[in-house]
Amino acid sequence: MGGKANQITLRDYQRECIDVIAGLPAGSHLVQMATGLGKTVTFANIPRHGRMLVLSHRDELVYQPVKYFDCPVGVEKAIEHSHGEEVVSASVQTLSRERRLKQAFHPGDFDLIVTDEAHHALAPSYQKIYDYLQPRLHVGFTATPRRGGDRGLSDVFEDIVFSRDLKWGIEHGYLTDIDCRRVTVEWDTRHVRRRAGDFQPGALDEAVNRPATNEQVAQAYADLHEGQTLLFATSVGHAHALARLIPRSRVVDGTTPLEERREIIRAFTAREFDCLLNFGVFTEGTDLPLIETVLIARPTKNPALYTQMVGRGLRLYHDDATGYTKQALRLIDCMGVTDDLSICTPPTLLGMNEKDFSPIAKRQLEGSLLHLEERIEAAEDTPEGWVLRSREVDLLDSKSGLAWVLHANGERHLSGTGWSVAMHRPDLLGGVEVEFRGRQTSKRAFKSVAEAERRVARWLSENPLTRDEQQFWAADRVEEWAHKPATEKQVDLACRLLGDDAEKLLDLDALSRRDAQVIIQNAQAKREDADAAHYGRCPRCGRALKPSASGRSLTCYSNHWEKSGDTWKLTAGCGYTRKLR
Repeated sequence: MGGKANQITLRDYQRECIDVIAGLPAGSHLVQMATGLGKTVTFANIPRHGRMLVLSHRDELVYQPVKYFDCPVGVEKAIEHSHGEEVVSASVQTLSRERRLKQAFHPGDFDLIVTDEAHHALAPSYQKIYDYLQPRLHVGFTATPRRGGDRGLSDVFEDIVFSRDLKWGIEHGYLTDIDCRRVTVEWDTRHVRRRAGDFQPGALDEAVNRPATNEQVAQAYADLHEGQTLLFATSVGHAHALARLIPRSRVVDGTTPLEERREIIRAFTAREFDCLLNFGVFTEGTDLPLIETVLIARPTKNPALYTQMVGRGLRLYHDDATGYTKQALRLIDCMGVTDDLSICTPPTLLGMNEKDFSPIAKRQLEGSLLHLEERIEAAEDTPEGWVLRSREVDLLDSKSGLAWVLHANGERHLSGTGWSVAMHRPDLLGGVEVEFRGRQTSKRAFKSVAEAERRVARWLSENPLTRDEQQFWAADRVEEWAHKPATEKQVDLACRLLGDDAEKLLDLDALSRRDAQVIIQNAQAKREDADAAHYGRCPRCGRALKPSASGRSLTCYSNHWEKSGDTWKLTAGCGYTRKLR
């Protein structure tokens, strides 16, 4: 088997990725490329310096890369065997059988192994193949973002050498934006049995596939869908039950013959019917030219599965005959009345965990996915948002005793008087970057969240600015402050800082000392940002500049002065001041 790769015009980012891979040292490396950006085309064009093995975990994916190569491609799957071809595409399930692996190949037969859908590479079956074949170079490709709490891939891959995520693809016009909608359906997944980190399929189907909830899903389709709709069900039976309630619909399942499946896809793209329902058929590796709505009636905790389901509709579409261009993908998420929010939802596509959102962030979930973070940031940057976000601190699990405040974008923050710590969202390998701001600003990268937390805890304990402000960062002290009412002095200062926005404090529940301090800190930070925009930043430490009390000079925000006799003495800060003309 072989394809016509020489007829494909590569995009700039695909060429860039190929150039990066061509220059890699020996080892195991990871590439993140969002669904729809053409990872298969990309790895098929990697320069070969020996034989290449492509590993896939599903039968459909084994055949998909074949057409993109410029040489014969062998297949190792079930009864199919390769015959010494330069490129081999193999099923992991087949090749991980020890007898088959050793009969087919010898260690060192492949210079390069490419693992497609590399988020599966943690499985022992993959490791058995890597350990036996010992390639010079191993490159994994994945479209799946990493959510906080998900296991990183550092056990398999050394580094991330190239990344183009979903947001990048939308911003640069290669993928369509997503118009997110959600409906509440009266199913309950709290007690559904789990298997391998996700719902057990039979138990999930039993909870979800019921006449009353099926009618609710069908009504959600009728009310919210736009154009050609791909619907994901919990089982083949569920797909057929929903199809009976949805007019102009058809079902494809694992028993549908390949030729019949191709004809159904053609008819769907030609708008001969409106809704295509499936279970486990169109999750990965299938090209459907026209999808205008994806309806998820299959709750999942697996971010790879969720990303792949939504990813079916991310490709751009233009019909030359009619001039029609798809503007956005409508995504309809069916949420159970008591769903555990560790299930995947639209923020999962950006690497976020909705279960960690503050109430004010959860109000922003419908609408454009591309602008989701902007909507959340605007909503959280208010007195109500500051308090509601900070109250989420008790939901966090910090083994170092740190009272992190988790932002919707996955970052963790701590802050006090003149200092702050920000831990960015972990990358696909589990590594994190931490920014420390005090008298000086510095950034450090750590291999894991645990390692980063230990370093942060030490910095907080040893730093003169932070060690006496444990009520801002030590979990036990934060808990104590959260149960004491705000002092009159705190409320007065908060009101002065908020000015016209002070009346918004009346909309909040009774303020604690922690709530009031959070308001004061954020209001002061906004004032500092405003001064930085007007007066500039300190050339020594980067903090904002502000007018001195006399108005005759500018002074750095980091400076703190105390009067000693008739003179003022600098007690903290970089000391920078500049006279005004």
